[in-house]
Amino acid sequence: MRRRCQFLFSWIVALVLGASWPGHAQSKDVLVVNMSSEAASLDPHLQWTNDGFNIYMNLFDQLLSRNADGTPAPSLATTWRWLSETEVEFTLRSDVRFHDGRPLTAEDVAFSLRRLSDPAFGSPQLPSYRPINRVEVLSPNVVRVGTATPYPLLLTRMAYMNVVPRHVVEAVPREEFGRRPVGSGPYRFERWDAGVVTVIARNDSYWGPQGGFPRVEFRPVPDTATRVANLRAGTADFADRLTADIAAQIRPGPAIETRGIGSERIGYLRINALRAPLDDIRLRRAISLAIDRRGIVEALLTRYDPPLEQMLTPDHFGYDSAQRWPDPNVEQARRLVREVGERARVRLELATSPLFDQRVMQAIQGMLADIGLNVAIELTDHATFVRRISSDGPQQPMLYFGRWSCGGCGDADGVMWPLLHTSSTWAALRNPQVDSLLDAARGTVDQPRRLELYRQVHGQVRELIPLVPVHQTSYIVAVNPRLQWTPLATEILYLNRMSWRP
Repeated sequence: MRRRCQFLFSWIVALVLGASWPGHAQSKDVLVVNMSSEAASLDPHLQWTNDGFNIYMNLFDQLLSRNADGTPAPSLATTWRWLSETEVEFTLRSDVRFHDGRPLTAEDVAFSLRRLSDPAFGSPQLPSYRPINRVEVLSPNVVRVGTATPYPLLLTRMAYMNVVPRHVVEAVPREEFGRRPVGSGPYRFERWDAGVVTVIARNDSYWGPQGGFPRVEFRPVPDTATRVANLRAGTADFADRLTADIAAQIRPGPAIETRGIGSERIGYLRINALRAPLDDIRLRRAISLAIDRRGIVEALLTRYDPPLEQMLTPDHFGYDSAQRWPDPNVEQARRLVREVGERARVRLELATSPLFDQRVMQAIQGMLADIGLNVAIELTDHATFVRRISSDGPQQPMLYFGRWSCGGCGDADGVMWPLLHTSSTWAALRNPQVDSLLDAARGTVDQPRRLELYRQVHGQVRELIPLVPVHQTSYIVAVNPRLQWTPLATEILYLNRMSWRP
């Protein structure tokens, strides 16, 4: 009887704690992922958010992949060759089938590329594929892609170019494919209960590495604290997108640990050089000298958020380890503000949204107040914030704090062009020399030449100060400690690169 009671007691404890009891091994059959929001569509050509990425990048195959250093790697295409600066030929695998059993051919690749690059289709990814002006099918396994001018990001973009089945897409209404997608990836679509769960199942006949879990459930849980609580309770295995303050409160245990990596996102302060009084370079320089970037990181952020010396992260092509942003100098900043005089006394708005850590906003506000500037934080919902910061330059806020990512492009063009080039709606700078450098870097596939051009752009940014790099934004998650997985700077979950520890 005593041994029976001891066994019963042990069983109850194991059940409550959700640890070590054999029954808990059921979680090995299903990986439960709590995401910050739900995908709007699972059509990979109509979606462009991380919550969509993490599902459809596993349902579909991409033309190329990326190595750990960001360089192109084979995927659907086994080989590729540049025929000229504006033309690349891809040779495809011959053993790939869609989840309905039909073979994937060059016709599907061509259809997908034409769909993405067609302005009438209206893909949010259009800017990445707009340079493509011709796609030719040379055989069932060879496709040739051409651009009007040299496009140095072409191969990088192919690592995010999901191939859809032409025979399915053309046979169903546009919205239907996004609700019941058919791909060729390591996982196949099973069901989507809107607002509750999206379930995908392992494709056991996949041509490449098998997925680590028979099924994966993606559940939208907007509240960060709730995502973490679900992990502690054992109802989830993965809690996406932790804020720095919540991550700092988590103590590793048998049910939870945090993991993170510096992503390709850049936290920066935008200074609108097109609006008075910030059109005065002295005031922009004073603001830059007032911002203690290292202090913000050390006091408020996490160990995964290093300060940046330039508007690129080490994961971007064009990053220059020799670049150094001027150190803060409060006294010099105060002198510059006094030089500007009465114009510097106006109220400066610092626009932000709830998506950002408001402690960072308050720190920036305090640092600028310390040099004599009157800064007011203006908090709006994120949709309003995005509309404002992407409006015509003179109508953009005087100051705003943002986080920029080029959607995993891994290239300076995806950061520098939209934030600095006169033609971009995101830019609040009008400088012909900067435009010329960016045009030249975009117009060649000569990588050493591009590195030199971006080195000059870095110098122009330090001189003109249309923005101040603050920190590399980390991608932090909480996970079941048994999950074998290394976070990627692209922030994408490739499920066939993940598994339970033995």
